[in-house]
This record gives sequence, structure tokens and C-alpha cells, in this order.
Amino acid sequence: MCDATTAIIVATAVSAGASIYQGNQAAKIDKMNRERAIREAEITNAQLEEERRINAVNAKLAEEDRRKAYERNLSSVRAYKRGLESKSFNAFLSAEEDAFRLDVENLRMSSRIGDSRLATQISVNTSKSALPDLSGYYKTSGYLNAASSIAQGSANYYA
Repeated sequence: MCDATTAIIVATAVSAGASIYQGNQAAKIDKMNRERAIREAEITNAQLEEERRINAVNAKLAEEDRRKAYERNLSSVRAYKRGLESKSFNAFLSAEEDAFRLDVENLRMSSRIGDSRLATQISVNTSKSALPDLSGYYKTSGYLNAASSIAQGSANYYA
């Protein structure tokens, strides 16, 4: 009878200890996963912020290049001093100004769209990294399983 009693007590203790260990391990894994998600989001967001800055600089450079091309076109026509008062020259100036304005508007809109896309991705990454802390639940689950094992072992012992 002593051997059966000892076996029940040992099995109960081992089962309870394993439940507590398992709960603690699950809590550690949860904590590591949350920390990894936060670090990954920080790294990705830093890269996206850098991309936003680069895109803004590139948009400014493209706009400046378009402005220089516009001014070059006007200055080359003016250099010839032909037809400065003609309707065709005025039509050319008007068309060139319209093309320049549309190009600049398209460049700025593209820049805003790209910036908005990157800002949205940064927001998504930030929210994905804000995982809830479930480690306490895993630990509690381990202790509850241990208590259940002890209760079952006690029931077997008294039976």
C-alpha cells in the first residue's frame, strides 16, 4: 500500500510541477515574441521613415529639375527674340506654363500618395507590435493545471 501511495504522491507532484513549468515557459515565449515584434516594428518603421525622407528629397529634386527645364525652354525661345508679341509665342508660353504646372502638381500628388502609403504602413507596424501581454494568463493556466493535478492526485489517494 505504501508503494501505491508513494506513486500517487510522486505522480501528482511531477504532474503539478510540469504544469507550472509549462505555464512559465509559455509566458517566457510570449514575452520574447512580444519583444521581437516590437523590435521588428521599430526597425521596419525606421526604414520606412528613412524612405519617406528620401522620397521627399527626390520629389523636391524632380520638381526643381522640371522647373529648370521650363526655364530653359523659355529662355531659349526668348534668346531668339522672334515673335515675342505673336499669338503663337503667347500660345507656346501658355502651353509651357500649363505643362509645367501640371507636372509639378503630379509630382506633388505622387509624393503625398507615397508619403501616405508609408505613414499607413508605419501605423500598421506600430499596432502589430502592440501585442497584449498574455504571460500572466499562461502562468495562471500553469498554476490552475497544477492545482487540478493535485486535486486529482488527492482524490486518487483517498480513493
